[in-house]
Amino acid sequence: MQSLLRLKLLKHLRKSLNQRNRLQINRPKWLPSLLCILTTRTSIIRPMLILTINHAIITELWWRNQILVWLCNFLLLFQ
Repeated sequence: MQSLLRLKLLKHLRKSLNQRNRLQINRPKWLPSLLCILTTRTSIIRPMLILTINHAIITELWWRNQILVWLCNFLLLFQ
């Protein structure tokens, strides 16, 4: 029963990672060039953009870490 639950969980994780990777590949191509234009043309917007992008990256990493901690704790419960 526990091994079946683990297999289902791992399968779900793989599926969600594949979906995330697919979404990253299909991201709009114009966004990086638009950000590049905004950051080079205007010195006022540049610090705000850098702060926003850094905040988004840190938030994403924090959530990934929280999910990994939760999954590890969940799997340890069934050992």
